[in-house]
Amino acid sequence: MWGEAKVVERIDWSDQLFTLKLSADIGDFVAGQFIKLSLHIDDKRVARAYSLVNAPHESLLEVLAVSVDDGLLSPRLQALNPGDSVDISTKAAGFMTLDELPDQGSHLWLFATGTAVGPFISMMRTAKPWLRFERVILVYGVRYQEDL
Repeated sequence: MWGEAKVVERIDWSDQLFTLKLSADIGDFVAGQFIKLSLHIDDKRVARAYSLVNAPHESLLEVLAVSVDDGLLSPRLQALNPGDSVDISTKAAGFMTLDELPDQGSHLWLFATGTAVGPFISMMRTAKPWLRFERVILVYGVRYQEDL
């Protein structure tokens, strides 16, 4: 099911890496889950999954994305400006959450490259990892220095 999201802010971190902050009602979600964004292009719905970067308690939804040169959707998403609309799935999904981890170990190691850091940022914006683990370690890599 689809709803409407309004772009509140776009941040261009580099030529191709960007953040969209959106206002939309998707109901409750768990840090680490994703939503889908879509636009109608040539009379077809083009949709892609994007991890939520914001914590569930934050009012704006946030996604981190890369504009793919020949991509159907990502260049159009990067061209959106505050006030523009994009279709959004009305329910988050996915199982890459802290709830899926076994209750053992005192250290949480998170490994990510590129935009895959998004769900980890969402998790780290909540109290859960900090209360559950003695140490939280994020190891992060990117292809290009400007993407840090």
